[in-house]
Amino acid sequence: MPEPRPQTGMQRFIVLILMSMGFVVLFGIAVFGKDRVGDLFSGSLKYLWIGVLLAIGYFSAHLRK
Repeated sequence: MPEPRPQTGMQRFIVLILMSMGFVVLFGIAVFGKDRVGDLFSGSLKYLWIGVLLAIGYFSAHLRK
């Protein structure tokens, strides 16, 4: 098996940002309730979250190579 390549600084930064966004959403749901946090997933903001999920998939696939 080939040895895994070390992550670059930019890859670590992007993964940290994505994980932080997920943590903020979970923390918001826990503190404010899902009714108020649900507004983050309506309207044009839902496209931001679609982009976040696509970015997570893209970077997780490239980090496995």
